[in-house]
Amino acid sequence: VGLAFADRGIYKPGETVHFKAIARLAVATGFGSLAGTETTLRVVNPDGDEVYSRNVTLTDFGTADGEWAVPKDAKLGWYR
Repeated sequence: VGLAFADRGIYKPGETVHFKAIARLAVATGFGSLAGTETTLRVVNPDGDEVYSRNVTLTDFGTADGEWAVPKDAKLGWYR
């Protein structure tokens, strides 16, 4: 189970998005830690094309962070 969020709700082309991701492992008793697990952070544009990808190792708390510079010619819409 994962969640990623940015420091603001809206960005203009040319700005830098700072984001954090949290990942947990669903187990019978709730959620377990994924500390030390390698995963990939990706950003996908409104057309479904991957525009950012970076391999990271999750911290002791199961988190990772990153930043992505929105291209000046980026399409308008929701990036996920």
